[in-house]
Amino acid sequence: MKESVTDQAILKEGREEEALRLLLALGTKRFGKPPAKIRRSLAQITDLPQLEHLATQILDARSWADLLADRD
Repeated sequence: MKESVTDQAILKEGREEEALRLLLALGTKRFGKPPAKIRRSLAQITDLPQLEHLATQILDARSWADLLADRD
């Protein structure tokens, strides 16, 4: 059965939300609870590959600000 455009959009949004949740969990473990400004910046990212890229960059970043430095 082929998924509708609406179904595909819902699935995409779910993957983005899960990627953001994982990014926040990993970052919190490494850097501590993110400040509100960082949470707002992360919440604005809706591109799944970009969220995945940030998750891998956690290994090299030294802080939340360092992680998001190339986005500003």
